[in-house]
Amino acid sequence: MGLQSFVAARSIGIVGASPRNVIARITIDNLRRWRYPGRVLGVHPSAKPVDGVECVPSLDRPVDLCVMAVGAGNLVPAVRQAGAAGVRALVIPGAGANEGGREIEPELRAAVAQAGVAVVGPNCMGLASLHQRVVPYVGTLDPDLQPGSVALVSQSGSVCEMFTTLPWRIGFSHVVSVGNELGVDLAEALRFLVDDELTRTVALFVEGVRRPEPFRQALLRAAELGKAV
Repeated sequence: MGLQSFVAARSIGIVGASPRNVIARITIDNLRRWRYPGRVLGVHPSAKPVDGVECVPSLDRPVDLCVMAVGAGNLVPAVRQAGAAGVRALVIPGAGANEGGREIEPELRAAVAQAGVAVVGPNCMGLASLHQRVVPYVGTLDPDLQPGSVALVSQSGSVCEMFTTLPWRIGFSHVVSVGNELGVDLAEALRFLVDDELTRTVALFVEGVRRPEPFRQALLRAAELGKAV
C-alpha cells in the first residue's frame, strides 16, 4: 500500500465530523467544491449531519480512506476502530508535537501497524489529487486551482498552503503534505509521482531525507524517464 490507495479512494470517512470541527468542515467543503465522485461519510457520537453529509455514531461500515479529524487523545482508539472496519488508508492532520503527538507516537505506531493501514501524516495538510478529484485536504484549495502536470511533495504544510493559493501560475497533478512521515514519506511519494503518467515535473520541499537510498533510487528513476525534480 502507498499513495495509490489514497488516490484510488472511492469512499472517504471524516472521523470527528461535527458542526464545530473546523478541520472536518474544511475537508467536506474541499470534497464538495472539487466534486469528489465517491461517497463521503461523517463519523461522530452525535451522528448529526454536517453540512449535508450523513454522519454515523461509529465507523460500522468500510470506507476506503479516513481523515482523522480528532485530537491526540482520541486518535489511537480511532485508528484501531478504522482498522477493524476495514479502512485501508488514513490522513492524520493533527498530532503534532504541540498537540501531544510525541507522547502518543509509540502507541500510534503500534496501532497503525496492527491495523495494516497506509498513512499520510501525522501533522500534515493531507493530499489533493486534482485530476481524480480526490482531495482529503484540510487546508486552502483556491477555487481557481487547475489540474496540471506538476506534483508537489512537501514536509511543510505551510509550503503546501502557499502553492495551493497560486492558481494562476501552476497546474497540479497532486499535492502531498507528508508531515511527520509516519507512513508515506518523501521517497515513497516521489517514486509514486515519478511513475504517474499525469505528472511531468515533481517539486519537493525537503527538511530532511529519512531514507536516503530509496530517495536516490527515485531520483534515478526520474532521470531515466526524463522527468524534472
